[in-house]
Amino acid sequence: MSQFRQISDFARFSLGGYGRQASVILLLILIGSILESCSLLAMIPLLKLIGTNHGAAQSSIQLPWIGSISLGWLLTAMLCLMVFQALVSRRRLLLMTRTMQQAVDDIRMRLFTAIGYGRWSLVANMRGSDLNHALSNDVDRIQVAVFSLMSFGQNIIWLTLYGLLSTLISWQMTLFAMTVGAATLFGLYPVRRKIARHAQSMSNSLQERQYVAFEFITGMKIAKAFNSEPYYLQRLDRLLETLRVGTVEFARLTSNSTALFQLASGAAAALFVYVAYAVIALPLPQLMTMLLLFMRLAPRFNALQSTLQQLLLCLPGYENVARLLRIFTAEQNRTAGPERVQVPLLTRHVRFDRVSITHHGADTPTIANLDLELPAGKIIALVGPSGAGKSTIADMLMGLLDPSEGQILVDGVNLPQDDRQWRSQIAYMPQDVFLLHDSIATNLRIGKADASDEELWNALDAANARQFVGALPQGLDTVVGDRGSRLSGGERQRIALARALLRHPRLLILDEATSALDMDAQTKIETAIAGLRGHITILAIAHTASLVTLADVIVHLDRGRVVQVRTNNPVKDEDAVAAE
Repeated sequence: MSQFRQISDFARFSLGGYGRQASVILLLILIGSILESCSLLAMIPLLKLIGTNHGAAQSSIQLPWIGSISLGWLLTAMLCLMVFQALVSRRRLLLMTRTMQQAVDDIRMRLFTAIGYGRWSLVANMRGSDLNHALSNDVDRIQVAVFSLMSFGQNIIWLTLYGLLSTLISWQMTLFAMTVGAATLFGLYPVRRKIARHAQSMSNSLQERQYVAFEFITGMKIAKAFNSEPYYLQRLDRLLETLRVGTVEFARLTSNSTALFQLASGAAAALFVYVAYAVIALPLPQLMTMLLLFMRLAPRFNALQSTLQQLLLCLPGYENVARLLRIFTAEQNRTAGPERVQVPLLTRHVRFDRVSITHHGADTPTIANLDLELPAGKIIALVGPSGAGKSTIADMLMGLLDPSEGQILVDGVNLPQDDRQWRSQIAYMPQDVFLLHDSIATNLRIGKADASDEELWNALDAANARQFVGALPQGLDTVVGDRGSRLSGGERQRIALARALLRHPRLLILDEATSALDMDAQTKIETAIAGLRGHITILAIAHTASLVTLADVIVHLDRGRVVQVRTNNPVKDEDAVAAE
């Protein structure tokens, strides 16, 4: 029964918001089934009429409630029934397709939105390939499952109507046929249970296949540099073999159930004809109609088994998507609060008041009892060895991570969890620049969607990038390539800085933004940063002495603690800081 409970949960999850459309679809299925049933019932008088010795033009038959009807009118009525049935079926198919597609699109958008608005701490602890797999492969499997679910409901309605129709002819034979079909369907429950377990194993293998391919493509340069392509190829080959074996096993299970259904149907059909003719002695027209109904009933039971198998194969995709939605939604509900009436403008300072944070799975805190004040309008450099907590401080300041203890105050106002209004005043520039495979203008407008070309050029000017962009043949319309591959490292960084400045931020966070650049590129970026002094607050995570010399305040960190805070004259203290 757990299988049907799973299917019931999935129906509520996927079609819960489409009750009206589902009702119309069920009504159309019912109407189509009634029309088809009427066509089958018309076979009885037709067979009787054909069995007479009169010519077709004069032939007629007496029908209850109708009276005498000729062969021509009977055939015309049957044709009309088939035309109406075709029109209803067409309408039903279009509505089913539209509803199914809309439902699946809604699920994909729900998941995409949940991930997009999810806490960074959650996203950071998940593999990117797993999220991509859920958004693409798992949701695609949900689409197949929704179609199977609709087909399951359709077959149930058809079975019910065919059963009622055949009862009008012979309730004994109807009971026999329905009992055989139901017994065969429930007898195959162990096969479906095996398929359900097998489906989960295949789902895990599909997820790992996505991870290996994603890992190889994103790190292809490193893989080639170390000649490690065989390692990835072997991993993928092993996974493909596992999936291949799994697919064959699924085909074996489904073919076994299909063969059993066919054998049971064949034996039941032979027994059906014998009992109907030799025992019950049904007249030939009724016998032929019952046999035709039996030939319609048997495939419906087989279709029920097939749709159940397909549903069970796809349900792991639904379970994974539902699990992710629960995780992200629960976290959003936990952190949701009233909209802030007034956002602090960072005109005085940011203060970390006895702040501690321990990352997920870590035994010791990354930041321990941090007391630190960052003055507004200054350039502040965070320096220290790797693992000192510099990036963690930046992430907490952006509201991406929450302190385990203590609080972060902006102009004396406590910074709440995941405050999007506060983050709208921040621009972030990492070492690994994210650029779309699109034009420079499109990449810049990520920072401000409605920015004019003049605003773009002003931002490029402030980032010391106007000259090289202006020299490009297509200027702002130049396509930068995948992740900015057609630009140098320094050019990518200056585009990223211009994009950040386009937001007119009050706080600019530079996360080792110049550490991977050559001296010339560093100088151009640092010249642009120096020109921002006094206009915005800049927090720079720095490993290069040249960037440290620009700072007004230098914070030395080690093992999550402040070792020293120094004020600095960016001109006079340059040599002293560089010597350190």
